[in-house]
Amino acid sequence: MLPAELLARLLRECERLALVEEQFKALTKTQVSQLSKAVQEKVASFTKLKAIGETGAIRITTELFWRRFDNQKQVGSCVGL
Repeated sequence: MLPAELLARLLRECERLALVEEQFKALTKTQVSQLSKAVQEKVASFTKLKAIGETGAIRITTELFWRRFDNQKQVGSCVGL
């Protein structure tokens, strides 16, 4: 069994984590709603992929799709590969 002080501290930390997660979800929804409809559609299509969440989809869409790439090397260079 954990000491009472440690248990109380862990419970407070769990409450803080839950609050931060709620705030992060609200912020992400606000970011998506401020994008144009075309960009929102691209974000939605990216979030259907397994490893990409809304934040990653927003970053990919806003940082990559406004540019024109001529080849794969340029794409890799842009994303740091």
